Amino acid sequence: MRAQHTEASLPTASALELVLKCAASAALPAVYTAYEAADEGTDLHATTQRVARTGEAPSDERTAAIVEKLPAWAAEAGTEAAFAYDVRADTGRYLGANLHHVYNQTPQEFAGAADWSRHSDGLVRVLDLKTGRTETPRARRNWQVRTLGLAFARAANADGAEVSILHAPPEGTPWLDVAVLDAFALEEVADGLRTAASRIRAERDAVRKGETPRLTVGEHCRHCKARFSCPAWAGATDRALGLKDATPAQRYEALKQLEAVVRDVKRRVYEDARAERIDLGGGRYFGVHATTERELAGAVVYDVVRELHGEEAARIATSFDASFAAIERAVRPYAVKRGDLSALKERVTAAVTARGGLKTRETREIGEYEEGT
Repeated sequence: MRAQHTEASLPTASALELVLKCAASAALPAVYTAYEAADEGTDLHATTQRVARTGEAPSDERTAAIVEKLPAWAAEAGTEAAFAYDVRADTGRYLGANLHHVYNQTPQEFAGAADWSRHSDGLVRVLDLKTGRTETPRARRNWQVRTLGLAFARAANADGAEVSILHAPPEGTPWLDVAVLDAFALEEVADGLRTAASRIRAERDAVRKGETPRLTVGEHCRHCKARFSCPAWAGATDRALGLKDATPAQRYEALKQLEAVVRDVKRRVYEDARAERIDLGGGRYFGVHATTERELAGAVVYDVVRELHGEEAARIATSFDASFAAIERAVRPYAVKRGDLSALKERVTAAVTARGGLKTRETREIGEYEEGT
């Protein structure tokens, strides 16, 4: 069974990438279809979760490769745990496990399920496994895992969340993408969800009044379950290309021509974007975008934390990897006694930086991004 939204409920976390691009997708009538690839992905999820939990030998190379990339905490994590976030109350709650996309959330809640989730040392963790070919936003900007992280953090009264996506396409090597959301980042997610809920209500009101909702056409339309009832999509292709009564052979020839056109348009768009970013409106741009990743040196982190908080804290800070989340876990016990958690974390980070233990790496790529990110 696939998650479906009623007129009253908000969309699930997995639909948020689409909804943030076009709120009307959550207002128009939707058609839910099953695909063989999706069913295969569901089976692979279940198999991977079982192998990770039981420690049994994987029966195929793909499952083995995925399990190898799972973080250590996944072995003791819950699977298919569902959470909901209330946009009005700014609260989260645990809904249960293995609900098969039936969340029964209130009209003010965004809900979803995490493939793996765990709460320990004051930090919540969620991980989502992606087994398809569809391009997925990085964890630090991914609305599905960020929403789940927020809902889990609010439910557990945690100050931060570690959100991860394990990419495992049919071809290629699986790779893990991890982002740590502190209290400020979680509040940013909460603001975004409140805005999304407001937009959805506005578009649903328009549909109820018989008005056309505000539609945003783009590549995301092909993944939209409301496209068959969308005024901007339904029948537009055939009308635009004169293919309403075309034969299969004529459609095939049109397809080849369209592919050539798309390749040419894409080349020109990327050339334009390299020369100057393209303003998409609403604070969104398409162009060369720089992202910075910070990497901690484990040995330096160990020395700094040991000097400031002792051997046990140093061990915690570097037990699995040297990360900002690990530093937070290490200094958390001292926050109650000696002050604010953020201040303690910043103190350690500053000392590590001063000793050359923090490296930044900037990458530049062409893509869509929001101003300030």
